[in-house]
Amino acid sequence: MAEIGGLAAGAVHLVGETSLADIRTRPDFAITVKQTLVGFIEVKGPGKGADPRHFTVQHDKDQWNKLKSLPNLLYTDGSAFSLWCDGAMVGRIATFDGDLETAGAKLTAPNGLLPLSCGGGHCSGEALG
Repeated sequence: MAEIGGLAAGAVHLVGETSLADIRTRPDFAITVKQTLVGFIEVKGPGKGADPRHFTVQHDKDQWNKLKSLPNLLYTDGSAFSLWCDGAMVGRIATFDGDLETAGAKLTAPNGLLPLSCGGGHCSGEALG
């Protein structure tokens, strides 16, 4: 991932289950680049989608109400990806072309995925925190 974004291998790290005491929740991952916090990832179960405004389970709704205050938040269910900045979607939802379970090596990434992960759709170029 780092190399795709033009960074040295090892420059990007994911830190699992990062507690955010001020909003009383834990995104699945915090993302650091060169040891600087730059965003968060929330992973949902397959088929839930990447638009938290449409979640129906109360836990997911409550979590979204907390997480939507974060800049640079990537939501994914493994097939669809969306980037959020302070509760607003940046760009559009990017969805894999093909089924994760059956496509195998034929699975292709959508055109909109790379900009989400490499800065083309990010909220700001500044570090968080």
